[in-house]
Amino acid sequence: MTKDPSDIEIRAKNASQDVVSRSIRVMFAEVPILGGVLLATAGFVAGWLLRYQFIEPTAIGILCDEGGIDAPSWCDLRTSLIVTVQTLPGRVFVPVLAVLPWLVGNRTIARGLGLAALFFAGAGLILYNAGLAVVGVVVAGLRLIRLGKEPPQP
Repeated sequence: MTKDPSDIEIRAKNASQDVVSRSIRVMFAEVPILGGVLLATAGFVAGWLLRYQFIEPTAIGILCDEGGIDAPSWCDLRTSLIVTVQTLPGRVFVPVLAVLPWLVGNRTIARGLGLAALFFAGAGLILYNAGLAVVGVVVAGLRLIRLGKEPPQP
């Protein structure tokens, strides 16, 4: 009995989708620190792109700082980002977000907060707040490791 080629293609597609969904479940639910490391890396890359492609290029700085009224509208966004990152709200955001998973009783919410904290901590490592971002990485990472080791809730 020969198998229909479309049946084989459907099975192969379903198998590949199963592998992807299993990988995502392992990274973000069963062993959340793996997903956290991935998100921290993504945050670091996003922070690098923001810093070196949008904030620090000399041409953009001159355009925004000396443009005055003729400056592009996105210069306000750039200035707001710089001020936010370098003032108190931007400095304490990551550590506060990293502590929240320890205060939440629901594991799903705690895992989501921990993953978000690691993403923003990764960005903070490159966006002028490395000291407090490291605190965020450690605190959120420890919580995610602990969540991965706790028995499932009934």
